Amino acid sequence: MKLYSIRNKTLGNRGEGESGGEKNVKMNGVFILLGAVLLVLVTAAVTLGIASSVYKNRLEKERTYTVVFPSDTDPYKVAKLQDIIDYIDDNFVLEYTDDALIEGAIKGYIDALGDRYSYYLEPGDYESYNEYITGTFTGIGVSATYTDDGMVVESVFEDSPAKEAGIVVGDTITYVNGLKADTSAASSISSALSQEGVIVRLTVVNAGGETREVELKTAVINRQSVYGVGYDDGIYYIRITQFDNDTGTEFEQMLSQAVSDGMKALILDLRGNPGGYEKQADIVADAILGEGV
Repeated sequence: MKLYSIRNKTLGNRGEGESGGEKNVKMNGVFILLGAVLLVLVTAAVTLGIASSVYKNRLEKERTYTVVFPSDTDPYKVAKLQDIIDYIDDNFVLEYTDDALIEGAIKGYIDALGDRYSYYLEPGDYESYNEYITGTFTGIGVSATYTDDGMVVESVFEDSPAKEAGIVVGDTITYVNGLKADTSAASSISSALSQEGVIVRLTVVNAGGETREVELKTAVINRQSVYGVGYDDGIYYIRITQFDNDTGTEFEQMLSQAVSDGMKALILDLRGNPGGYEKQADIVADAILGEGV
């Protein structure tokens, strides 16, 4: 009851001035609330702006290192790759370089295609390949494909160390200077064979499974890519070992000579040809095919 009386008295005895004071208090409270809301909004806007700027700068900085996979890539595979990278970074105790791992990953990415005609050339190997495809290179004089068993010889060039040593198409070079000549050692073996005048020891397995040791010296190979022979019945045989930068001209000259000699038929042999310049292949095709696609 006492509490009720005090409350009634307080409410009942408020004057006009007191009522106006209450309005002032309420109005001031509204302004305070609006000010607080405005302050929060301004703070949020500034924070968002700073965060966006930081994120944008970070994104611009890291964009160079971002690897974008096709949209249908399994995200768990990508996450697993990242987990492996992180795990190696945290736990591997021996020395390694990230660049070497990336080179290995690139090579593995290409190898996983399962196509022996698709392969990755590291910078040094690419220079050797460009030298090789021009028709003049340093080596033993073979064209070979790296497999898990070794280097399978696909062609042997005339007047080369390999030819003189009796290496033939179908042989497999399993070791070079004691190093297993499989896919993983391709770069090291290429470097060893591209040095002029160096003695190299090869382990060679022929098609019949017989193994022999061969020792020869690397040399500068001036390779002719087109070979031909004519027979008495007017049949001509022309072999193209590779489409290097002179193949088209060599073929046109040999074909012209064959036509002048009365050629009646042509056997064009492309077996073991590893490829080369498409333009040179076009020249050869234009020489023997009619116009059209």
